[in-house]
Amino acid sequence: MKLKESLAMIVVGLVIGSLLTLAVLNLWQSPTNPPKNLPQNAYGGQSSHEVPASTPEKSQPSIPQVGEFKREYSRKRWMGYDVFKAHEYYVRALDAYKRGERDEAVKIFRQAVESLEKAEPLPSLPKRDWEVTDSNIMIDDVPTPHDFVPLGTIYVRSENGYIAYPSNEPRWKLSCFIYVAYGESEEGDVFVYHGRLPFTGEGPHRPRIWLNDEWIYPFPTFYSPMYYDEEKVMVYNFDASHSYIQTLTYDPEERLWIHEIKPIEGDGPRLRIVGRAMGKTFWMGRWDGPFIIHGVTFNKKDIDIWGGFWDIGEMTAELIINGRRYVFKGSFLFDRASHLTYYYDSAWEGGAGAPLEFSCFYLCQDEFCLAVAHTDNPSPFKPPTSLQHQARLNLFAENRSYPLTEFRVWDDGGIQPKIFHLVGRFDGGEIEIVGKPINYWPNRWGVSRGTWWNPEAYRTWGRATIHWTGKIVINGKVIEVDAYGIGEFTRYNEHLTG
Repeated sequence: MKLKESLAMIVVGLVIGSLLTLAVLNLWQSPTNPPKNLPQNAYGGQSSHEVPASTPEKSQPSIPQVGEFKREYSRKRWMGYDVFKAHEYYVRALDAYKRGERDEAVKIFRQAVESLEKAEPLPSLPKRDWEVTDSNIMIDDVPTPHDFVPLGTIYVRSENGYIAYPSNEPRWKLSCFIYVAYGESEEGDVFVYHGRLPFTGEGPHRPRIWLNDEWIYPFPTFYSPMYYDEEKVMVYNFDASHSYIQTLTYDPEERLWIHEIKPIEGDGPRLRIVGRAMGKTFWMGRWDGPFIIHGVTFNKKDIDIWGGFWDIGEMTAELIINGRRYVFKGSFLFDRASHLTYYYDSAWEGGAGAPLEFSCFYLCQDEFCLAVAHTDNPSPFKPPTSLQHQARLNLFAENRSYPLTEFRVWDDGGIQPKIFHLVGRFDGGEIEIVGKPINYWPNRWGVSRGTWWNPEAYRTWGRATIHWTGKIVINGKVIEVDAYGIGEFTRYNEHLTG
């Protein structure tokens, strides 16, 4: 009997070990035999929460085949079932095994199986059509808590406490809860932060910080699902072991966006950023539409449409790491957008690749902040309206905000540009600036090949922290630009350059 139990535990260990191996490679990779055209995230990678290949059935009598679990997970997920608690258990099982707690890992994995078996459909919402427009730059509402978390419009609440897309709307493919910041300390330390709270069903995120001329990763990886405390107006995620929490809280009265990462108990690295939105909010679209076109998707003849908003302004960040406390002051951008397909009935049918080729960025200095969203269309496809082309300049001394539609954005033509340009006109003024990156993420943007219209072309996605110089002229007054900000870009080249 002891020999049989030992053999069973070895097999279980191998099963959990295979899960761990998959997680280390990429927890969110697609399965060996995925359902047709699983959805992809904005970076072109699969965003399906899949589990690894099966082991022989007779060698694992106490736990259902992992392959069976995988197939059932995929089937139920794309039918609108609430399978995300099962995935949360799965992630915790991997973490327990990684820490050497094999018995605990097996116990938690069984909870994942049980949760999957009991999964019920998520709530539904009334079906609707989504219209598109060429610009929403004239919207200047202050975001409400409902704009932050549009329960009943875009999202539903699971019986398990987290928020998710409704069971009957599979066109949603991405919801951004992205927080980026640039700042400097009194000692001259430069701080760049890239944060994201993964929405339910999306891939994990490990926060990254640029400090002392290098990217560092002082915090663990955070996973969906996304929980929402409606009373506190706060969303949050946990890491795999539930020893760390990251939160984002909105104070609509003061227009504060407060982002924290901290251990649930005890000591450890901590981060707290208090961002205060200034000037008019930059809108891609109210949640009742219409939305603007983010770009043409590379893998299917479809367009990515998005709504939501960016809030931008000043921030103070406190970072505690390695026994040292840093304080940085600078600027931030909170991106609260949601994306969906337009022509396809669901993201997993196609149309879910990264849109090409967009430039989305902001820059700030004491006198102003500027936000820009622009997309060029490298494909032969003609969308129903113009791709996004809107900008907003908030001038703080004048307490004025200027929408821009007469502007041009271009770069040096490289697949990872080294120089960016913007020139434009607005009511009573003009702007001409040049930007040079001080860092990139990743350091070398990953280059992929092939689009639906050109299998030989090159495409990429990446971010850059950019130092902008130039001038803004407003009613004869010149503002010398010496500003920093962060941008996200996709690029397309028929021939690899730069």
